[in-house]
Amino acid sequence: GSEVNTVEDNEFRREEMYQLTMAVLRAMLSEGLLTREEYDRNDTRFEEKYRPVFGGLCANPDWQ
Repeated sequence: GSEVNTVEDNEFRREEMYQLTMAVLRAMLSEGLLTREEYDRNDTRFEEKYRPVFGGLCANPDWQ
């Protein structure tokens, strides 16, 4: 019912926010505005905040 949709919507929204945040951080890293250490520290912080389902699989800039 609607409770399942709410859980799925919440998971989707957390994933979306995490991916958008990390996209900005990847851009900042590539422009030299963040160090790799700062990027990694923020990645950990935002993984804890958003608890993404797929998060860490897509956030590593070395994989691109």
